Amino acid sequence: RSHNGLSVSKEGEQALPIIKEIVALSSELKNIQFNHSDQCLVSKEYNIQATAYFLNNILLSPLAKFSKFYNNITLNVTGNNSTEICANVAANKCDLGYIASIPSFIRELPYSDCIVEELSELPLYFLVNIQSSLADKKSISLKDISPAHKIGVINFNNKAEAQEHISYQFKGYTVPEISILSTSMELIIERIALDNNTFGIIYTNFPKRYEERYAAKGIKILPVKEKRTMLFASIYHKSKLNDSVFCLVLNYLRSNINLK
Repeated sequence: RSHNGLSVSKEGEQALPIIKEIVALSSELKNIQFNHSDQCLVSKEYNIQATAYFLNNILLSPLAKFSKFYNNITLNVTGNNSTEICANVAANKCDLGYIASIPSFIRELPYSDCIVEELSELPLYFLVNIQSSLADKKSISLKDISPAHKIGVINFNNKAEAQEHISYQFKGYTVPEISILSTSMELIIERIALDNNTFGIIYTNFPKRYEERYAAKGIKILPVKEKRTMLFASIYHKSKLNDSVFCLVLNYLRSNINLK
């Protein structure tokens, strides 16, 4: 700078194009943010149905956070079984579904107008009392289960749904009787700790976490030799992709659902 005014140095001349680009991108970003906020000012209401596992373990935290960011968008969430959820989504009675079932059920759904997004496929583990005869093994085969064994299951809407799932997973082997059905893992653990013949099942990629949590109660977590998994997925009608606010909801839940 001099008494004749301002002049740009050589370094400044080199940086000028970059500065102009940054200013342009900044303006573009502001426009995107403005449009996004404008979109969220629209009041909308969506119906979501989910299985018990999603309701009890997965969706509560993301939905609570979502309502704080977008209090003008109402999400009505109810529980249902996977079969009913899929049928309701296909019939447009429900906007978005979260389902959990055996992989073949989800991958062979007969609804061509629906989009199914697989979220995670988790392997089966047994929770056993350390005094149980099953606890001596490094892994358990389904053929190790006898008529004397009973099972505690969690996160099913009712006993009939739980029994259907257990019957499929133990197909070709002895199907254990359900001794306790609960939404509380603690209640399942208490029953296992009191009865050497009762075991529980979980689907997880991180069995060590459960083992560390329940070791003090005399519970051991063991893998199953036969491949048995639970597939978790979302389902929605293709027509919903034309709704930009629905896509906002879907993308938010995609980013915040944590299945382990």
